[in-house]
Amino acid sequence: CTRPPALPSMDARGFALSLDGAAYAFVAGVLLQSLRTPRLLDLRTQFAFYASYHRDASNRLIHLVCIWPLLWSGLVLLSGTAPLASTWGGWAVAGVRLVPNAAFITAMVYASYYL
Repeated sequence: CTRPPALPSMDARGFALSLDGAAYAFVAGVLLQSLRTPRLLDLRTQFAFYASYHRDASNRLIHLVCIWPLLWSGLVLLSGTAPLASTWGGWAVAGVRLVPNAAFITAMVYASYYL
């Protein structure tokens, strides 16, 4: 009788703990690539590009329906990563403890980009 291969270590939510390094490397890669984008913070260029791709009504509907679930799914997947500093307790906001991990950093970068 052969035993099945061992599963990776799982945390309390069932996420594989071995993916932490890969998740942080992915987030770092996306950030570095976005910083290499020419005229990233030029709002006129950004709005002109956005408007050129979003004039069609079907494209607008697809974006309205699909983009937010994609963003949410990515953040849910990244929420399984370990905290950046396991000894630090994070912030307490309205009775909720916020400990930064890859999902938190991604959400903050995404939000700060649009502010």
